[in-house]
Amino acid sequence: MKKIVVVFAFAVFVATSMLTAQVQVSKEPLHKKVLENKYIRLLDVWIQPGDTTLFHIHSTSSVFLQFTNTTVGIQIKGKDWAKTHNIEGSASYRSFLNDTWFTE
Repeated sequence: MKKIVVVFAFAVFVATSMLTAQVQVSKEPLHKKVLENKYIRLLDVWIQPGDTTLFHIHSTSSVFLQFTNTTVGIQIKGKDWAKTHNIEGSASYRSFLNDTWFTE
C-alpha cells in the first residue's frame, strides 16, 4: 500500500510540474512554423477569440507583424493579466533579453 501512495504522489508531482512548465514559442501548438532556416524562423499565430496559448518562452529576438486589429490578453507566468491592442499594419521588435513580453 505504501508503494502505491508513493507512486501516486510522484505521478501527481510530475503532472503538476508538466502543467506549469513552459515550452519554447516554436513548440507552442497555436504558433505554426511556416519557415525555418539558419537565418529566420517564421511563425503563423492564429488564436481564436477566447482561446489561450500554453505558457511559452520567447528566447530569440523577434519581429511581430500585425494583420488584424485585436485586443489581446497577456500574462507573464506568476503575474496578473494585462491587455494590449494589436493594430493592423503595425510592426514591432522585441529582443526578449530576459524572456519578457509585456513590462511596465
